[in-house]
Amino acid sequence: MKALIDDQVRRLSSYGNHIDLRVEAWHGDVSASRKHATLRNPPAVLMITPESLQSLLIRKPANLLRALAPLRYVVIDEVHALAGTDRGQQLQSLLHQIEVKLGRRVPRIALSATVSEPRAVTAYLRPGDPHAAQVVAAPTGGLDLDVELYGVHRGKPRMHRRDIPAESVDLRVSDVAYADRLAIAQRIDSDSRGYEPSSSPAVATVLSSWSRFCATER
Repeated sequence: MKALIDDQVRRLSSYGNHIDLRVEAWHGDVSASRKHATLRNPPAVLMITPESLQSLLIRKPANLLRALAPLRYVVIDEVHALAGTDRGQQLQSLLHQIEVKLGRRVPRIALSATVSEPRAVTAYLRPGDPHAAQVVAAPTGGLDLDVELYGVHRGKPRMHRRDIPAESVDLRVSDVAYADRLAIAQRIDSDSRGYEPSSSPAVATVLSSWSRFCATER
């Protein structure tokens, strides 16, 4: 979970830096000095787990509420992993406590790509008042997707690009290619890193790994 938060902070910061919005993480590996700075000068976006939020409410309620005074939205990522679970009920309780202490409702936004029953999530977002929530579904079809295919022909890595119709793409599937020799894997990796992808909104990403990488390089 800590690694996921750190990764999301890096990605969101790459966007936020362009519009002067600061993004911070809060978990066990974040230094005490950085946490104190976050409470003194709250960022535009704070990535935090329910457990860390509960700890703050118990140990530093006044500091937390002062930092949350300008809070405008709560975004719950991967809500399908929380709705209907004990951890999800914990988060419901925490958000209710925050709203009671702030004296106002804070809009809640739930994100998920795998919810089969959206209405069940609206009931989770606002227990007792599911009609206060609105389901916003992403449009289907019309996705501009480039697929970059990598292969080896007679020992030489080759790359081929093609456009795939949106209706034939299952974005839940990822592909893994294995090379039978280290040299081939290295050449494919080298070629892919030198390739400039197109500007389409969804482009395949190539991640390479082999046993001779040290832990840091992996």
